[in-house]
Amino acid sequence: MAAFSFFFIGLTYAVSDHPFFWDTIQLASKQAQWYYDHHFAYFLVPNAFDSGHPPLFGLYLATAWNVFGKSLLVSHFAMLPFLFGIAWQSIRIARFFVSPKNLIWASIFLLSDATLLAQSSLVSPDIVLIFFFLLALNSIVRQQSMWLGVAVLFLSIISLRGMMVVMLLFIIDTFVNLRFYDLRSFLFHQTILLFRYLPAAFISLAFLSYHYIQKGWIGYHPDSPWAASFQVVGASDFLYNVGIIIWRTIDFGRVVMWVILPVLIWRSPWTKKSKILLFALVASLLVLSPSLIIHKHLSAHRYLLPIFIIAQLLFIQLLDKSKWKHAKVYFLIALVSMLSGNFWVYPHRIAQGWDASLAYLPYVELQREAMDYIEKEKLEPASIGSHFPNIASQNDTELNGKQTSFSPLDLTQNTYVMYSNVYNDFSDTEIDELEQHWKIMKIFRRNRIFIILYKLDL
Repeated sequence: MAAFSFFFIGLTYAVSDHPFFWDTIQLASKQAQWYYDHHFAYFLVPNAFDSGHPPLFGLYLATAWNVFGKSLLVSHFAMLPFLFGIAWQSIRIARFFVSPKNLIWASIFLLSDATLLAQSSLVSPDIVLIFFFLLALNSIVRQQSMWLGVAVLFLSIISLRGMMVVMLLFIIDTFVNLRFYDLRSFLFHQTILLFRYLPAAFISLAFLSYHYIQKGWIGYHPDSPWAASFQVVGASDFLYNVGIIIWRTIDFGRVVMWVILPVLIWRSPWTKKSKILLFALVASLLVLSPSLIIHKHLSAHRYLLPIFIIAQLLFIQLLDKSKWKHAKVYFLIALVSMLSGNFWVYPHRIAQGWDASLAYLPYVELQREAMDYIEKEKLEPASIGSHFPNIASQNDTELNGKQTSFSPLDLTQNTYVMYSNVYNDFSDTEIDELEQHWKIMKIFRRNRIFIILYKLDL
């Protein structure tokens, strides 16, 4: 536990001056600043950055600023209690499912997922979600009712996905009860089980009802910036989204694990614990995937983190019980593959999840170099067009009080354009236009991450 804690302390310290990035600009910075600036006078945030989630994370971060001061350092170190919790709960869940001789390696494997590591380097509500998810999972398999009640209660107020995770946990809990008890005992324990989840269900329903009464919508509204992401897709896009989810699942080094896992499922000896994990994996896919598949742009890697964790648990549990002669070799290959995911960078015309691996890290310094250059050249940020996440104000990303920001991209109006392979929203047409008709003013490049400042070629 101490080694993992020191790792997270080191990681947090290393990124403690990093700005808010990707979705954390809206989910953390903007919401927390609303509460902080308005002295917690309002419960719901404005529609401009209200994504329908319960506001617990914004309130937590604003409270940390109130106590320790508003800064990037405080924001990052506010994540440490949950990172410590993830390390602790990962060891506990590994201890339950694998033999003591493989406990440390199993724990390392659980914490090696590129998406989990990337979220651990950000001020992310998904870190809170994963901590309480692991706490709940441990409580289910260990039959610890009190901690289960606490975990599902917090999951229900961290996000809408947290509410979905509560539903998943209830299904897994029901299966575990069915495996442990005869029918009469099962019905008795299932009745008790309902009472563990009732507070979470009540809180979820109360928040959604209150939000709807106050604002007239749940999840999104027609004028919200992410409304297009919630469009229900047709048959062809449905199949496309299935492919995207499969890609996300094996992406960033997970592919080796998923290649070996079906063989393990087929050939390894089955125990009660193996069956619990296989059921949990199938249930997680059935509960968490549909909303991602039927909507246009809801396929972020972080949405799938509970699925990744359960798959990793099943992999190490089956490998631990297998009689494969070279089981350790397969494990090490899978582990190296998982860690290598932090160095995967796709060609610049292929969008990738930049908050889903540590590959994004060089961008932070490149962005600051670009900003220094823009200031040196005395360029007005409003004259520079760009795309998400580069159009948020400096205050929203750096907490520096500066409201200056780049303009949303409009190639007919912008004098300059800042383009990076980290900005997924640039279309191929826009990239072609820049490469063919705009002049490169400056290139900033490091580890296959680049930022190009273009100037209109008159």
